[in-house]
Amino acid sequence: LGLFDVAVDDMFLAEVARAGSLTSLHVASELITDAGIIAVAESCPLTSLQLVRVPKVTDRALESIARCKTIRELYL
Repeated sequence: LGLFDVAVDDMFLAEVARAGSLTSLHVASELITDAGIIAVAESCPLTSLQLVRVPKVTDRALESIARCKTIRELYL
């Protein structure tokens, strides 16, 4: 799912996470925080994650991503 230059926020990511089937997420949004990334990382079988222009995402979210056993590609 590519979401560049779209007003995506944590609520949107939480809805996507509820589906539990997302395998690829490429996103650029200054509205996203740790909560949104953690929701996706803990609920979806991600194989690819690209985060661009996400200044509110911290090491806390990266710790959750690190526990994701299915991740094969990570771009920060």
